[in-house]
Amino acid sequence: MMSHNLALYIFTIMLFFMFLIASLGFLNMMFNNFIPWSHNSSMPLVTAKAKIISKRFRTFQDNQTFGDMLPSYNYSTLYYITFQLEDGEELEFSVTAVEYEELQEGQQGKINYQGNRFLGFEVEIEKE
Repeated sequence: MMSHNLALYIFTIMLFFMFLIASLGFLNMMFNNFIPWSHNSSMPLVTAKAKIISKRFRTFQDNQTFGDMLPSYNYSTLYYITFQLEDGEELEFSVTAVEYEELQEGQQGKINYQGNRFLGFEVEIEKE
């Protein structure tokens, strides 16, 4: 009878520590996402004339294997566009796949951003 109570006690402690570790991991994730969001939100909204000078993307693979099952391959792609402002400063922003496809190198227009958060780019229509 005594060993049954000891096993239950050990199981309860292990369960508590697993919950504690999961909770700390969740709080860490929330905190690490909040800091950049808060920093960007405190920055001024900027609109400036700019030119797209380069585009790049990065694709990476996440392999997962569960026991004897076939591996699962998950691919993710991040898209980046570099803008040059009128004063020569270069800024690179992470953009969506749609923005990456729509915007082309050499296009000029007005960029809108806040901190390191890209808000949009209005392409200037060339006058003939």
